[in-house]
Parts: sequence; structure tokens; C-alpha cells
Amino acid sequence: MIQRNSTSTLLVLLMIAQGASAIPTAEARALSAGLIETCRISLFDIIEKDIEMCADPIALRCALLFTLLGAWSGDKWLMDIAMGQRGMYLSMLKHAGMFEFQPSMIPAFNSSTSAELQWRSWLHREAQNRLVYNWVMVDQELSLFHDTAPMLSVSELLAPLPGPEKLWTMTNAESWLSAMQSMYGCTANVNPQLLSTPSLTPSLHDLFQDFLHDNLSRRQGSLTPHQLRLLLHPLQALLCHLRQMLSCFSDVLNTRSNTSRTVTKASTMVRLEEVQALLQKWYQLSMVHFEQHPGCDVGKTNLVLYHLISLNAVTNFPEIERLARREGFDGSYWELSLRHKRCIYQREEAIFHCGQVFRLVSRAMPADGRPSWWAAALYRAALVLFADGVAQLDPSFQKRGGDDGNGGGMGIGSSPVAIDRLAPEDPTLIAYLWKGDGVPVLTRPDGNGVVSVEDPKEVLGYTIKTLEGGVSLRLADGMRRKLVTLGRNWDIEGFHHPHVH
Repeated sequence: MIQRNSTSTLLVLLMIAQGASAIPTAEARALSAGLIETCRISLFDIIEKDIEMCADPIALRCALLFTLLGAWSGDKWLMDIAMGQRGMYLSMLKHAGMFEFQPSMIPAFNSSTSAELQWRSWLHREAQNRLVYNWVMVDQELSLFHDTAPMLSVSELLAPLPGPEKLWTMTNAESWLSAMQSMYGCTANVNPQLLSTPSLTPSLHDLFQDFLHDNLSRRQGSLTPHQLRLLLHPLQALLCHLRQMLSCFSDVLNTRSNTSRTVTKASTMVRLEEVQALLQKWYQLSMVHFEQHPGCDVGKTNLVLYHLISLNAVTNFPEIERLARREGFDGSYWELSLRHKRCIYQREEAIFHCGQVFRLVSRAMPADGRPSWWAAALYRAALVLFADGVAQLDPSFQKRGGDDGNGGGMGIGSSPVAIDRLAPEDPTLIAYLWKGDGVPVLTRPDGNGVVSVEDPKEVLGYTIKTLEGGVSLRLADGMRRKLVTLGRNWDIEGFHHPHVH
């Protein structure tokens, strides 16, 4: 009991730390960082003294909140330790059996068990399932922004997905029972065993199977934005695996004869295209919901994650970061050309996804309604555009792009394509994406003037201004400083005072 009271106290302190982290003052940031580190040490101490606390829901909620706060704190120590301890916390959930299959909990209306007991039992199970899938989303986010494989496998995620918000927000047993009855068509005369079908409470594993086999229509109702969000986890895992495979292939041709059982670069590329097709299928499902609820914050966040994942299919972000740091770069145009090919595989598509990240984060989301990682999302998009822009320093780049079809439509007189303003369905953007028609540009927030994506100085300046326009968080300040340092390392003068024409 004492230990559980301690974890409840830690949870409150972590909530205070979360609030303090959003206040742009040195005192608030110091308070937040101090509370986060203190709670981390205390939580570790509690678990070490009582191993049974590894399965305690409140302790696992503390671990979840610490991981989120630490990972996006902007403090290198906290970010590193949050990433390092993520595996330990996920193992705690796994050993507690929280990922395992559970039977449906449809209430028995003709049962002698009181409605109050059934409701309380359902609430306990639902809270546990929501905790599990919050961890799944954290696993996906951290692996995406740190360019590592997700730690969880979809094959082990057998716990039921969270139920409808309408049921979760009910304040008493009677209203909950009534909502259950109306949602699932239950009556007192129906055998509850007939209602305990897998389709009512699918796991992420079940949902992903239906997604792969085009069987989602058998599920009751349309997918919720949170279910769509969770489907990105296995898609990202597939993409990460294939990208790791492709990094193992040499560009040098193999002179040995290939057998039918040999895994080749070509076969891996085919699988990569299949994953991209699955991502496109996910996008179409997501747009069905988004068109009906254009103001949905979860839907907007989902789309940003989709574009970032899709960006990983056509770029190599770790290689882009190495180029940005000038690692192994001799400064020659030949080396720049070679590095660009390693960084960006499909130029127009990469630029398209970067533009959509900027559009959704800086224009579609209110400054105070963005996810914790919004600054990191802009940083990734900016770095991709920067890597492409520095390739323009090579005088032969335009000609080379025109020869192979990657730079079509870039001549004088081409129409500008505002990649951060146009929706993906816009004909102008589609023409650029598929034919290379037009010149991609970023637009000023006030709509007056454009910024060329081919000018790395302009791209950095645009991104810095965008970061400064959001809520001042330590992570955003850190991303801005990294971009300033990047410009200095490449001797790009005046990048912090961009000239917009």
C-alpha cells in the first residue's frame, strides 16, 4: 500500500513536470527537468525494492509519462536515459501479461452480477488496454525519430484495442450499460456468449491482419483515428526492416551466379514498393475519416506521422545527418553528388512529403495543439530539403537531373509549386510529383513571397522562423540551435536572416 501511494505521488509530480515544461521560462524548465529526473530515480527505487510493482498499472503509467517527458524534454541526458530505459519498461508490461489475448467483456444483461461490478471490471480492463496501446504509440514515435526499429512486434500485441470513447467517458454503471446495449444491439434476451465475437474487441494483431487482407469492412463501424494511428506501428516496422536490408547490399555488382533462393537487392526493392502500397492504402482509409472530421487533432497527427514514415522510404535520414555534419566529406562536387544519391532516392517524392509535414504542422495545427515532437518533425523535413539543396551547389546537378528525369520542369519560367500550402490532391502538386512539372517552393506565413527549396540558406531560415512561431519549448529551441550550427558548419552566411523574394 505504501509503495502504491508513492507511485500515485510520482504520477502527480510528473503531471506537474509536464505542465512546467510548457512554460517558456528558465525557472519552469529547471523545475520540470528536476522533477523528471527525481521521479525517474524514485520510480526505479520503488521497483527495485518490490518486484511486484513491475506489474502495477500506476507504476507503468509513471514510466510512460517519464518516457514521454524525457524523450521530448530537449535535455540530452533525459532524452538518452528515456530511450535507454524504454526497453526495460516494455519488458515489464510484457512480463505482466498485458500484451496477451483477453476474452471480450460484453456485459451479461440477464446475469445476476450487478451492473456496477460489471462496469468496474470493464473499466479496470479498459484502463489496462489503453495503457498498453499508449506504450505502442510511444514505441512507434521514438523508433521513428531515432531511426531505430520498433521494440514491439505486432505478433505479440494480442490485447484488445481500446473501446469507444463513449463507453470510456460514462460516469455511472447505468449509462454505461445503456450505451453498451445501444452500440452492440444487446438485449436481455440475447445469449451474451453469442456477442463475444473477436470482431467486437480486436487486437492490433487482428486489425493489421484485416488491413492486409482487405477485410476491414467486417469490423463494426469505421476505423477510429486512434486505430489508424496504431496501424502505422507495424507498417513502420516493415519499412525499417527493409531499409536495414537494403543498407547491407553493396553497389558493386556480384559476379557470382544467383540462385532462385538468393535474396537480391531487386527483390528487396519489390517488397519495399509493397510496403509503400500499404502506406498508400492506409492514407486512403485515413482520408475517409479526415474528410468527415477535418478538425480532428489526432487525424492531423496521424498524417504527419504518415508523411514522415513515407519520407523514410525515399530517403536515408542517418546518412543525411552524416552529410549535415560533413562526416567523411571532402568538399568536392563529385563527393557531393555521390552523397546525395545515398541520401535521397526519389527527389520529387521526398520534397513532396517534406512540404506536407510543413503544411500540417505549421498551418493546419494550432501552435498550442501540436504533438510533443512537432519541432523534431520540422527538423527532419528541413534536413532533407537542406541535403537536396546543397546538391544544387554542384553546377552539373541540374543537367544531370534533367537527363534522368529527376529534375524536369526546373527551367526558367516554370510555375512555382507551393509544397507547404497545397494539399496532396491538388492537381499542381500531383503534376510536380509525377512529372516534375514546376519549381517547388515554400511560402511565407503571411503568404507574401516564396522561399526556394533549392537554396539551403533559405530553407534553414524558413524553418528557424517556423520554429520560432510555435510555443517556445526546450526541444524547439534545441532544434533551432542545431539548424543555426548547421548553417555555420556549411559556411552559409546570412541564413539566420533569410532573404525572401
